[in-house]
Parts: sequence; C-alpha cells; structure tokens
Amino acid sequence: MILLKGKQINLRSMTMEDVDIILNWENDPKNWLFSGTLSPFTSSEINSFIKNSELGIYQTKQFRFIIELHEGKTALGTMDIFDFDPHNKRAGLGILIADESKRGLGYGKQALGLAIEYCFKQLGLHQIYCNILSDNQESIALFQSLGFNQCGHKKDWIWDGTNFKDELIFQFIKS
Repeated sequence: MILLKGKQINLRSMTMEDVDIILNWENDPKNWLFSGTLSPFTSSEINSFIKNSELGIYQTKQFRFIIELHEGKTALGTMDIFDFDPHNKRAGLGILIADESKRGLGYGKQALGLAIEYCFKQLGLHQIYCNILSDNQESIALFQSLGFNQCGHKKDWIWDGTNFKDELIFQFIKS
C-alpha cells in the first residue's frame, strides 16, 4: 500500500474495502462532467478497477490514490495519475474532494502537493498536466497555486447536457 503523508491527510492505495465509497463517488452525476462518465458503474466494474490497480502504474498507465484524513481515516476523495507516459516522462493529474463541505479547507492542496512530489521524485517525470473546465475557478486557483501554468484553451470542448463548456489545459514542467 503506497502511503504518502501530508500534514492532515494521507494518500493511500485503493483497497477492496473502498468499493462502496468509490461506487458512490463515481455514480454521483455531479461528478460526471469532470470525469467524462456517461452512465453508472457497476460494483463489478469498480472491483475490477481496484484489482487492476495492483498491476502497477507502469502496466495500467494510471494510479488512483484515496485521500484520507489522518484523524479517523475518513476518505475524502481521490487523487488520480492518468495518461502515464514513462518514455516521455509525463502524466495527467485529477483530483476530487467528494464531500463538498470538505472543499476549500486545504486538503486538496495537500493532496495535490503530495502527488506532484511523487510524480517528480518517485516516477521521475519531467512534466504533469491537468484539464479544467474554464468556469471551475476553485480548481484553476488550486493548480495555479502549486505552479501549474495555463498552456491551452479548448473551446466548446465539453457538453454539459445543455451547453458546451471550454476546457483549459494547465502544465507544470519540472525546472
């Protein structure tokens, strides 16, 4: 189990005990716009996803951490590394603090900081990136506060069921 420790939170590997909570987060339609989900996941699909994570990031090209509080081991959300490309030394990052009452308290910043350090020090990456909807000012501020710079703008990229939304690309290149 990978465990990265922050001041108030840990990033740890998923376990089979996380199936129900991940299923709940993944099947919450409020999160679908950010994740690209179009239909609910089954328990079996989440089970397979967790089992496949045991293969490691070099085989699956992705890794999902559970963000949890030190105190009480309460799961707050996920920190994802995706599109892992060890040859070109890059990957994407995505974060979800699922409980809206826990947003804006610094947990996301701690989790993202730990993930950045892991990507550069442990995985030896040269750059990381993220995609953020242009109206998601909280996420934009979070990623920029840790050194990400906007490097692209995709117009009318995401259909939200009513309108198209722009998506911004942010990049952090290790100096």
